[in-house]
Amino acid sequence: MSVKTKSENFLNYITGSAGGWPANTNIGILGNIDYLVETGSNDIYFLEFNTNVGIIGSISDQTSIYNSISDYANEQSCNTCYVYGVREGGKQNPTTYQQTLISSSFARHDITTNFEYNNNTSHTYFSQRENTDHLDKFHLFIQTPWYSDDNLKSIVSGSFNKTTFRSLLSSSTESESLIPLFDSSSPTTNTNNPDFIIKNPSVDGGFINNYKMYDWNGSNTRVTDAIATASSEGHIVEKFIVMSGSSQNSETGRFVYLTTPTKQIELKDYVVPLLSHKSDGNDGYKVKSYGRTTASGSLIGMFDGSTKQVQDVEVGDVVKSYWPDNMSLSDMDYRDYTTTNLTGSFSGSIVVGISSDEISDYYVLNGSKKLSKANSSHSDSDYFVKSGDTWSWKKVSDISTGDYLLQGDGTELEVTSLTEEAAETTFYSLDVEDIDTYFQSDILVHNIPKM
Repeated sequence: MSVKTKSENFLNYITGSAGGWPANTNIGILGNIDYLVETGSNDIYFLEFNTNVGIIGSISDQTSIYNSISDYANEQSCNTCYVYGVREGGKQNPTTYQQTLISSSFARHDITTNFEYNNNTSHTYFSQRENTDHLDKFHLFIQTPWYSDDNLKSIVSGSFNKTTFRSLLSSSTESESLIPLFDSSSPTTNTNNPDFIIKNPSVDGGFINNYKMYDWNGSNTRVTDAIATASSEGHIVEKFIVMSGSSQNSETGRFVYLTTPTKQIELKDYVVPLLSHKSDGNDGYKVKSYGRTTASGSLIGMFDGSTKQVQDVEVGDVVKSYWPDNMSLSDMDYRDYTTTNLTGSFSGSIVVGISSDEISDYYVLNGSKKLSKANSSHSDSDYFVKSGDTWSWKKVSDISTGDYLLQGDGTELEVTSLTEEAAETTFYSLDVEDIDTYFQSDILVHNIPKM
């Protein structure tokens, strides 16, 4: 059975088990299902499903998705669309630029588009639902309808918590796609891969921030304590499923859909590279991030005091780097680093790898410096940021005006503006060793090399 068929079966189950859709109302909820294909068996397992998802990829890819959604609204004879989005933490979904893409897609069918953000129960939806006078209206939920007082909240409940998700999946016709729990009393183990994975059920998934992976070792108290702690905290301990490919070259899948009262609509099905695993030497696993940091034309500071445009940097070049005192150089541990006393040392790091991608939209800092946004092929960059009195590593999407960034001469650059722009642009990533930092556009960034 295909991923598409299994996903649609599951979505049909959760919409039905929730008690049905509001009558006489045209609704669409945007979401995705993350899945993996097990090596050897080719069995399909569902990792989680999500709402409040961002549409990413090239402009043409995004346009294609919005066209599919507007085509459905047109099939329902709608003349107006209300899009319910999110603004929080300095981020907006859909973005201002995406508003233009969405409006253009619906305009193909002479459908007017209205955008409402974080209005909760004051959304137009609540005054129009189940009213036959508004059969020509379409309500598109990009924001998760967690605040709804009807069955919409139940339909998306599995996106709130992985325990709820597992319960729904186990009760559905696709229960064989449920990842088994790890049984430490009768463990099954993997070769050259983790044996089990611990997940916090109440937070978004992600190998970098929220998952912990271990080899089974009943004599290692760190391992047994991890399972005991997970159990006491209500966390999920699942068997680690080895995906198609090796631990260094694996991939998960993402099925993007629009769930509606009449049908499930596939919008996109694509592969997400899995972050490589690296043992921390004590039966646990660390992960190495990947991504894009630097736009073509941006200057990279070299150790000899010169600069190079990033596209001219070569393997073997020595870039200027900075090592904050007491910051770990072990894989992703740097993300936990904070200090209120900025001390450290400037040094040189050797470029050991270079990669690039075309990116359709990005951030612009202080009107000139281009900073990468996360998309389907890479993660957010991490910059060294002072908020208040504390320095830490932050994703670009978490940087706010009034924060400060570290420059190559040791001075601080105040963030006065951070805007979003859209244009197809080549972004590069440098993998540098031993100090995993360099200066792009004269601000300190952590390397996040591609797998």
